[in-house]
Amino acid sequence: FESSGGATALGELLAGPNPGLSEETWDALGAGRQRIHDAVGRLPVALGRWHGDWVPWNLARSGDRLWVWDWEYSGPRRPVGLDAVHWHYQRSRIAEGSDLGAALATSRIRSVQFLDSLGVGADGERVLATAHALELTLRSLDALELAAPGAQRPAAEVSTLMEWAVARAEGGSG
Repeated sequence: FESSGGATALGELLAGPNPGLSEETWDALGAGRQRIHDAVGRLPVALGRWHGDWVPWNLARSGDRLWVWDWEYSGPRRPVGLDAVHWHYQRSRIAEGSDLGAALATSRIRSVQFLDSLGVGADGERVLATAHALELTLRSLDALELAAPGAQRPAAEVSTLMEWAVARAEGGSG
């Protein structure tokens, strides 16, 4: 897991300057990263490229073809199955209007049914929920660093996302 794209990116980010978080949140990110490493860092995980925003509104069918757009979050070395988790998260958060915690829990529950068909092993759900929360944390930090409009809302969620990632990595319910 430690060589996956999200885990690597978080390590690189933490090696650089704080993008504007409180010192308490910044320190919690570092401590959380270490706890995740201790819990799942050495687990073998099948990695591949993920789309990064695999949701109904970024897909269309035309005959026997599937058209997919919005590839800006795509990246290599992500745990196989991460797009399935994100699909259910986005449907819950955006389409159903769930808050962050409910959307994370919903995506965890709904995505489990697809993991066997993707060849994801016994620790797969735990690893995918952890990886997904890390990816969302990184997106929030990117938005803050780029001073994107509305970036303060995602920045406020960084602590919650990291707590969820740590809880899942350590086998808790998040």
